[in-house]
Amino acid sequence: EDLLSKLPKVLAVGDLVGDMRDEVAAELGLAASTESKIRVVCGGGDAFVGILGMGVVSSGQIGLMTGSSNVITMLHTQIPKQQRQQIQRNGVFGPFPHAVIPNLELLEAGQPSSGSMLNWFQRTIAPDTSFQDLDAKAAKISPGSGGLLVLDCFQGSRTPYVDSKARGVLMGLSLASKPEEVYRSMLESIAFGTCRCLEGILKPLGKTKRVRELVVVGGATKSDVFMQIYADVLGIDLLTLRSGNAAMLAAAIVAVTGGTEEGASSLADTSRLFVKYSRRYRP
Repeated sequence: EDLLSKLPKVLAVGDLVGDMRDEVAAELGLAASTESKIRVVCGGGDAFVGILGMGVVSSGQIGLMTGSSNVITMLHTQIPKQQRQQIQRNGVFGPFPHAVIPNLELLEAGQPSSGSMLNWFQRTIAPDTSFQDLDAKAAKISPGSGGLLVLDCFQGSRTPYVDSKARGVLMGLSLASKPEEVYRSMLESIAFGTCRCLEGILKPLGKTKRVRELVVVGGATKSDVFMQIYADVLGIDLLTLRSGNAAMLAAAIVAVTGGTEEGASSLADTSRLFVKYSRRYRP
């Protein structure tokens, strides 16, 4: 009981925390007056709150944040206990009730190595070749990358196989293998790893055939060949955003919504108003 009394009040994303102190506003160079205070609104972790900047705000919607690692987030209505346990055994975090959107649960799966694998390849094997040139060469190679196979566990595995000691594999090399074939095989490996992550969430929910599209943000969206590989492997449409930074857009959405009478209940509507999509990749 004494410990609980020392913990702060739990707030939802978008809840009003209070007014910024005048000296803090002055230090940050923000205009404030006694008549009009600057409001401070509760935010959250970038991977969670970032779904608002992706337009992932309804049950069944899924977002993929790409970068050094990949994070897959999904919103869902209340999930029965048996399905929750199976999902968690697959290395999925959650479900977290009311984590961002009221009355919805949030699930998060992840790949520890994605963009970090590609950075390792470029730094170690092709240091004088840009990613743009690697993409151009990889686009000319047929699927299967000349028989090369990569396992994407360069920093362990999380979803659906929880094993921090797992390590990456590159097999099928011959004296005829080219650097761009190795690079493409890594792109394919990451895409198949993402596919397994999605299955780790969707199979226990019985939804493997009901997902039609995925919203994608982050570094992978700069590569047409990578996005097309993703679409082909996943077998679903991929949507990218006009905004270059979903987390920053999400922060703006929370700021606009925060402190209003509707509060967190209007986050979804505000997200739909702000988020615009730019391109659709089809399998």
